[in-house]
Amino acid sequence: SQRSGWRDNYIYKIPNGEIVVIYDDVTEEKKAEVTLKNTQELLQFTHQAANAGSWDWDIIQNSMTWSDGLLDLYGLPKSAPASIETWKSIVHPDDMPIALKKIAEGLKEKTDPWVEYRIILPDGTNRWIGSTGKTQYNNDGVPARLSGICLDISKKKEIERNLQKSEERLQYTLEAIDDGYWDWDIPSGRTFFNPRWYTMLGYEPYEMPESYETFVSLIHPEDRDKVIQKISEHFSNNPGPYEIELRMRQKSGEYMWILTRGKVVTFDANNQPLRMVGTHTDISHRTFVSS
Repeated sequence: SQRSGWRDNYIYKIPNGEIVVIYDDVTEEKKAEVTLKNTQELLQFTHQAANAGSWDWDIIQNSMTWSDGLLDLYGLPKSAPASIETWKSIVHPDDMPIALKKIAEGLKEKTDPWVEYRIILPDGTNRWIGSTGKTQYNNDGVPARLSGICLDISKKKEIERNLQKSEERLQYTLEAIDDGYWDWDIPSGRTFFNPRWYTMLGYEPYEMPESYETFVSLIHPEDRDKVIQKISEHFSNNPGPYEIELRMRQKSGEYMWILTRGKVVTFDANNQPLRMVGTHTDISHRTFVSS
């Protein structure tokens, strides 16, 4: 049977006039070429999809290679020289020291740091870049080559900024209305309490463990079961915000009336509660007047 494959043919005419044909089977080499080509195309597609680019730095020779995707990411023409000098020319001056420090620390400590920095695009706008790489060392343990990838993380940074602004607005609002705030990670029981949550009860901020158990331990024994039941009902039905009035023990040993409101804000795939947030309001004066 005939076997298909790739081969190189070499035809020679020897002195006696005979023709000699030599066949060299290069099927495996051709397969390797195709595999390499497919891998390069896949890598290029992946870079384009992720808005990413790759780089390779021969530290010993101080020469660099940048992919077309990296040049696009940096907003540079294809003719731009791949070099440390070119990179430094586009990195935001405020981010240069920390970026260089992390790179130097990574080479010294033989780690692969994640570095975030801004670049200045030709139109003057900024773009956030996240970069990491793998270092190869020679037999003497000296860094010889550093290869890696850069990603556009501008959207991630925008989300972080918006989240920070949101948290600041919440903090300002809580300070204005003098309420305590809690954020409960339900599966673990870990609960963040803001400083006012503590001081409302006469404690120093973070004087007690940040946990659901801390909250339950401070509830008046006569109110504890109904509070737990109310939370359970909110988990089951979740028709709206959880709200209940209860007594909580102050550091002095006396009890004060608190209005707590909250809502589950995160569920898992099975609709089980994961995170609940809420506030504590001092209603002692109102309750005293009503009495």
